[in-house]
Amino acid sequence: MRKHIPNAITLLNLFFGCCAILMLARQEYNWVYILFAASLVADFLDGMLARLLQAYSELGKQLDSLADMISFGALPGMILYHLLSSSNSLINMADPWWSYGAFLFTMMAAYRLGKFNLDERQSQDFLGIPTPAASLLTIGLLMIHQYNPMGLASLVDNELFLGIYILGISALMISELPMLGLKFKEWKWAGNEIRIIFVVLAVVCLPVFQWAAPAVIISIYILLSLGRWIITRNQAA
Repeated sequence: MRKHIPNAITLLNLFFGCCAILMLARQEYNWVYILFAASLVADFLDGMLARLLQAYSELGKQLDSLADMISFGALPGMILYHLLSSSNSLINMADPWWSYGAFLFTMMAAYRLGKFNLDERQSQDFLGIPTPAASLLTIGLLMIHQYNPMGLASLVDNELFLGIYILGISALMISELPMLGLKFKEWKWAGNEIRIIFVVLAVVCLPVFQWAAPAVIISIYILLSLGRWIITRNQAA
């Protein structure tokens, strides 16, 4: 019985993702954020429970990717489609054809999830930005679109910015760029310096940037990972 508990949590992740897509279609954005957060929690809990209960299974591994494909692949693609469709454009079209480019995110998320299942190199750190992190950054854009913190909505509502963002985040998902893993094997400063710095910065960002915080936090995560990669490469040269 216990081996099915992580799978049940995984299916909740999928359920929350489906509901979030429905709420997005209704433009009930606050529910999108709540349901996305629930998906993140479920995605964390299923792995944790699998470890605690020693309930690893190949079925669980595949279900996890399938659920992530909805919550962290289809949902962000729909969000980006929504933002592109309502972006400031020089051409007034009810359904501009370029809006479908938003689903490049979804396709690259599917590629990354499939690749991750076969890649044994990503036990501690990641290669390419994880789909939940890329999705949280996209959720952050929707928050900026809705609440306009620090007047940033005009940037998010610009189709050129959105196009560059979609290309960039899609490339990052399938790249070989080493990204910081957030698992703490030991609770000490040595060996965890960058992780601790990131956690502290993330906590500080919440009250400072408010609705822009998710986008800022993931941007910091990307920059720290990039900086670490550059330093490590230079040291090895």
